[in-house]
Amino acid sequence: MAKTFKLQGVEGALITKVTNASPAADAKLQEDDVILELDGKKVSTTQSLQLVVERLEPGKSYQASIVRDGKKLDVPVTVREMPEGFLASGNRPNPGGRGKGPNPQPKEESFNQLGLQVKELTAEIAKELGYDETPSGVIVTKVDPNGPASEAGITVGQVIEKVSGKRIASIKEFEEALKSVSLKEGIRLLVSTPTGKHSIVVQSDSK
Repeated sequence: MAKTFKLQGVEGALITKVTNASPAADAKLQEDDVILELDGKKVSTTQSLQLVVERLEPGKSYQASIVRDGKKLDVPVTVREMPEGFLASGNRPNPGGRGKGPNPQPKEESFNQLGLQVKELTAEIAKELGYDETPSGVIVTKVDPNGPASEAGITVGQVIEKVSGKRIASIKEFEEALKSVSLKEGIRLLVSTPTGKHSIVVQSDSK
């Protein structure tokens, strides 16, 4: 888990927690490390880190420049692929060829006004992403880098649990909850990751 870090002219993504068996743990990254660059691309915020990672090829190793205890270091980081079905839309065949019909995939939908795409969360996806228990909500599978959600700090893999205090458990409930709030006035979302929860206000910058 990372957050934006700025101090004495240094800016980047501050690592606040390293999950066991994660790419960060494999690279021996530590809490309080600050990621400055990845694959030669400057990292100034958590959002810019997300954009860089999304463009990298899973399974390959990339050089990361970090600051640890005031010293700059270069470390190799291997990017992993998202769990099967996390970013997939539609249906996929049954493994082993059993049955003639496809396996249904969780419903997925785009919300262009927010600049994000969400998918209904399954226990399998939640477990592979590192959640001990499956949270109630919808999981973010895509974020428009120029949209309100990205500006507010929403990232891929976060689970949206509440919309302005109203708990949601499906895309339909998410859609219904959005009807009673205003993007211009600001929409308060409770989002969670395997390491915790926090509130984010998504607001349109249009006047």
